Amino acid sequence: MRLRVIGRALLAAAVFLASPGSGRAQEGGGFQVPGNTFPTLPIPTGGGPNSGSAGFYGAVEFVFLTQTRAIGDQTVAYRGLIDSSGRITGVPGTYLGSGRPGLTTDGLGKTNFFPGYNIELGYKFDDGTKIYGNFMQLFEANYTDGATLATQYGRSDVSLNDTFLTAGVFNFSPQFAGPQRKTAYDYQAPPLNEVFAALNPQQATGPFNILPVLNLPIGPNGRPILLNTPTIVPLPGGSFLITILNQPLPGTPGFNPGFNSYGIWNAASVMNLKFSQRFTASDIGISRPLFQTDYSRVYGLAGARYAWFFERFTWQTMAIDAGDFVNTLPGGIAPFYVADYTNTLSQRLYGPYVGCGHEVYLGNAFAASLDLTGSALLGIVKQRAKYELGDESTQSKRGYNAFSVVPNLNGNFNMWWYPTEGVQIRLGYQAQTFYGTKYMREPIGFNFAAPDPAIDTKWFRVIHGVNVGMSLFF
Repeated sequence: MRLRVIGRALLAAAVFLASPGSGRAQEGGGFQVPGNTFPTLPIPTGGGPNSGSAGFYGAVEFVFLTQTRAIGDQTVAYRGLIDSSGRITGVPGTYLGSGRPGLTTDGLGKTNFFPGYNIELGYKFDDGTKIYGNFMQLFEANYTDGATLATQYGRSDVSLNDTFLTAGVFNFSPQFAGPQRKTAYDYQAPPLNEVFAALNPQQATGPFNILPVLNLPIGPNGRPILLNTPTIVPLPGGSFLITILNQPLPGTPGFNPGFNSYGIWNAASVMNLKFSQRFTASDIGISRPLFQTDYSRVYGLAGARYAWFFERFTWQTMAIDAGDFVNTLPGGIAPFYVADYTNTLSQRLYGPYVGCGHEVYLGNAFAASLDLTGSALLGIVKQRAKYELGDESTQSKRGYNAFSVVPNLNGNFNMWWYPTEGVQIRLGYQAQTFYGTKYMREPIGFNFAAPDPAIDTKWFRVIHGVNVGMSLFF
C-alpha cells in the first residue's frame, strides 16, 4: 500500500513538472526577491532590477565535509616471529613471541572533515524555472598508522622476539623471501677458541682457506671478540690479513644458512598502513516552481545523479637485512626487501532523482531554503587487490566486479543573502545518505597467489558538513 502511494505521488510530481506554465501563481513569475537599496557594484551581472531575474548564472562554492570511514577492524600483524625452518625450535612453524596484536586497521585514527569545492552552471527563466548542472569534488582524506621494532617502552622478552612483526601472508613466490639474515637466529655463535678465519679475498690465490684461530681476545660474555673488518692476525707460519667470520662457512660443521624466518612478512621491522577516500558527485536537473506567493515558493526538482566513492587501502612491509649494508638503503632496507599491498574499491553510482524544495524570503535581502531529493542509483562496483615487490619487478593481483542498487536521500538547508543586483551568497549545511554501498570488511587477503579481501554491505553511509559560496547572474 505504501509503495503504491509513493509511486502515485512521484508520478503526479513528474506530470506537474512537465505541464506548461504549472506553478505560476502570479504574473511575472510570482516569487521575486524584492529589490534592495544597496549600491550597484561595477561587475558584469544583472538581468533586471532584481537578483532573481532570468539569465545565465554560475556558482562556486567551498565545502567542508566528512564521510563515513568505511573499513572493517582487521588484525594486520602480530608481535613475534615464526620458526619457518625448524632450526630454532626443532619444529617448523613454531611461533616465537607473545602473539599479541602489533598492528590493526582500528588504529587509523578519528574521522576528520576535509575540504572540497562545488561548481554549478545554469539558466533561469522568467517564471523561475532553472536548468542546471553541478559538480562536487572532495579532496582526498587520508588515515595512517604503523608499527616498528621500537615497541612502547621497549617491552619484549629477553630474546627480543616481540620487537618483530609477523603477518600471515602465504603462497608467496621466492622473490618475496626477504633477507637471508635478519634476526639473531640466522647467525650461530662459534664455540670458544674455535672461531674460523678466511683468507682475505684480495690476497687469495685460490678457494677460501679455512684456518683455526686460537687465542683471540675474549669478551664479557666469555666468547671471542669477533672482528667485522679485515684485520692482521698472527697465525702459525706468519701473519695474514683475514676477516673473522661470526659463523662457520658453507660446508663446515655448524654452518647456518639463514632464512630461519622466511618471508618479508615474517620477523618484519616496519609496517605502514594508509586508507584513502575520495568522493565525487554531480547532478544535471531542472527546478520548476509548483506554488508561490510574494514571499514564498515551493518548487519541484528532477534530473540525473552521479556519485563516485573511491577508496584505497595500502600496506607496506619492510624487512631489514642485518648482514648486507652494501646493496641496501640506510638502515639495511633494500627495495627487494619491501612488499607493497594495495586494495582499491571503486563504486560509481548512476540514476534519476526527484524531490522538492521550499524557499522563504525573510526580509532585508535574506532568504532561507530547504531542498530534499531522493534517488535509486545503480552501483558499478570494482575491486582490485595486488601484492607487489618494492622494486616493482614482481606482483600478484586479482579483481572483482559486481552490481548493486543503492537508494540515496539528500538534504540541503541554506541561508541566502542578496547584497546587490545579480549576486547571491549562501551559507548552509548539507547531508547525503546512501544505503547499501560496499565497503572493505577485511581489507587484506593474506593468500598471495589469489588475494581475495572480504567486502560487505554498508547499510548506511553519510557525507555531511557545511558549504559557503557565491552565485552570479549574467
